[in-house]
Amino acid sequence: MVSSGQWVVLNVSLGVVALFLLLYLFDAPTAVTSMIGKAQYAAVTGEPECSVRWENVTTPVADLNECCLGAASVLSCSFSRELGVYVCSSQQEDLGLGYVLNPKAYSYCTTQAYWKR
Repeated sequence: MVSSGQWVVLNVSLGVVALFLLLYLFDAPTAVTSMIGKAQYAAVTGEPECSVRWENVTTPVADLNECCLGAASVLSCSFSRELGVYVCSSQQEDLGLGYVLNPKAYSYCTTQAYWKR
């Protein structure tokens, strides 16, 4: 049997979760989404790695913020299961420009204020 004190704790916890979900649903304050993004970033292991791809030549980018800004400027990002990385590129493949981010780098980029998808 569950005591009334345990019901109170359960209800308050569910209320807090519901509040976070509502804020996230309505794209509310960036503090909430930033907090969620930072938790996701901490959960992913490894070092962030980012590369820029231009006409089938891939070059590592040392500055992760610069890479995130560039990846945010292209039209879409998708996860490649074969490679285990996120590939961000424009819809026009003939341009040849793209960014390749590992999950840690992608998670970091999504916490940045300029990253909106």
